[in-house]
Amino acid sequence: MPLSIKELVVVLFLGIAAFLAMRPYCARFIEAQDYSRRRNLWIALTSIAFLSPSFWIFSALAFPLLILFMQQERNPAALYVLLYYLIPSYNLPIPLPGFNNLFDLSYHRLIAFAILVPAAYRIYLARPPERGIGLRIADSLIILYIVLQVAVMVPHESITSLMRRTLLLGLDTFLLYYVFSRTPLDRRIFREVLVCVALSAVLLAPMAVFESLRAWLLYSNLGYQWGTPDIFGYLVRDGRLRAQVSTGHALYLGYLMVFAMAVALYLRHHILKRWWSHAVLLVLGAGLLASLSRGPMVAAVLMVFVLMAMGPRGGATVAKFTAGFAVVFGLVLVSPMGDKVIDFLPFVGSINAESVDYRTQLLDTALMLIPQNLMFGDPFVLSQMEHLRQGQGIIDLVNGYILVALYFGMVGLTLFVGLMVAAIVMAARAWWAARSIDLDLSLIGASLLACMLGTLLYIFTTGFYPIHYILIGLMLSYPRLRAVSAVRESVASEPEQAVAVRRPYAMPPLPERQAGGGRASARRTT
Repeated sequence: MPLSIKELVVVLFLGIAAFLAMRPYCARFIEAQDYSRRRNLWIALTSIAFLSPSFWIFSALAFPLLILFMQQERNPAALYVLLYYLIPSYNLPIPLPGFNNLFDLSYHRLIAFAILVPAAYRIYLARPPERGIGLRIADSLIILYIVLQVAVMVPHESITSLMRRTLLLGLDTFLLYYVFSRTPLDRRIFREVLVCVALSAVLLAPMAVFESLRAWLLYSNLGYQWGTPDIFGYLVRDGRLRAQVSTGHALYLGYLMVFAMAVALYLRHHILKRWWSHAVLLVLGAGLLASLSRGPMVAAVLMVFVLMAMGPRGGATVAKFTAGFAVVFGLVLVSPMGDKVIDFLPFVGSINAESVDYRTQLLDTALMLIPQNLMFGDPFVLSQMEHLRQGQGIIDLVNGYILVALYFGMVGLTLFVGLMVAAIVMAARAWWAARSIDLDLSLIGASLLACMLGTLLYIFTTGFYPIHYILIGLMLSYPRLRAVSAVRESVASEPEQAVAVRRPYAMPPLPERQAGGGRASARRTT
């Protein structure tokens, strides 16, 4: 039996089991037919990928299938996040007669053409409400950041190369930002996107545990099968394989689990059976641990503390959690596992201590090189960092802020950080306005803000990746969601207004669902 078939069997078994287990959990948020259709598409695309001898055959079969499914899809943003980590995203050049290549095509770009481009066209035709000043500022920041990335290469590239670079930056960056900053204006649609983030992570978490326990990367053979082997796939820490599944790296897997945990901590307020919420968080936590990635783990701890602080009775909740965490951590330290836990901790642990030394060297080198091209950076700065080249043959810029400052200077760093600050400010203002009148909206905002603060720390320890634009886009959509909800509340009936006054923290009911025999459960207000 070919190795790819064995991997396909394991992936489908664990994936279908996760879909079956999550169906009751998702039934309150996703229509039964939508859930079934997306599940079937996930199974079909996964099977095509593992059975295709080349990426081009996969693309030829997958693209029309995606276009066909998009005809029935009412929430493209939800479908996109569910499929985002379906398979690893390898870059393969599109050959063009008379030229070296047209541009590199990857799985992420394939689904962008099939899902995001039609979604952006729908948004354009729908003529969304007038943008607020915050969104206009964010739009300007990301456009200027893209322009800067092209401008620094003007002296070094041909017109054709610059056009290609502009196209790919628009496809990889602005299109993703545009769709997610404007699509989910309806609260139910917004929740559905969040649920699909959690669902995509729950699908991968059992596979990540399997990879870690069996020391077998389930998706790595696709690279060899398609002619783009990942020679850095098998990463080991303390003798254990760091799971990565279809994300492409253990760090990406860890971040996805952190993002999904922030979402799940919000969604638990809509789940009547507490054990469902606990089980989902436990699965996501297992996926995070399987990545053996310390940066995402630290980001997860920060995210949980921030989310608790922003919730009702935040101070008391944080105090209780801190006390409980200290007791549990103390017991772990005095247990036989204590030394092992300390060894895994960043900065004080002995496992992979060289990674901390490498980051220190990177910071020292960056502080020396950045002032040399302070304003606009140097696109060829790596030529001056050869002493940081690792045994794997790469110079690993494991700090997103340093990377931007080196390549695009202080102007680029200002635009880069400014975009995230704009998203935080807009979401924080909306959260503050909602926290005393609408618990559901305030919890959405708290989960997004807590995740972004964890992301800021994550970027410092690793880097910035396209999936972060999904979070930024959702944060920019959140204030407009608040505005739409406020308009609908203003035309509510008098009895409904009276209830809202008596119960200012009442959770708004979810619409009835027929999926999986489920029905809308009682509201929880804690």
